[in-house]
Amino acid sequence: MPEVTYGQLEEVLRALGFSLRGIVKQNKLYRHEGTGAVVSFPDLPADDPVMQHHLVAARMALDANGIADPLYFADQLQKAS
Repeated sequence: MPEVTYGQLEEVLRALGFSLRGIVKQNKLYRHEGTGAVVSFPDLPADDPVMQHHLVAARMALDANGIADPLYFADQLQKAS
């Protein structure tokens, strides 16, 4: 998979129904209204590459809450790049 930026990750999360709930201790907190799922990652510039563990955590939250399976999520990230 090509390098993914925090801006692209945010774009995909928003498209999947997440909204930014705020910044807590320098971390962006996104919440999915339909499921209550939460994804957070550091408030870094949108063009910074996503650290692998943040990408994995987001993917796990989506899969665990039935929002998007890992393959669909990866496909959406590729389309956002």
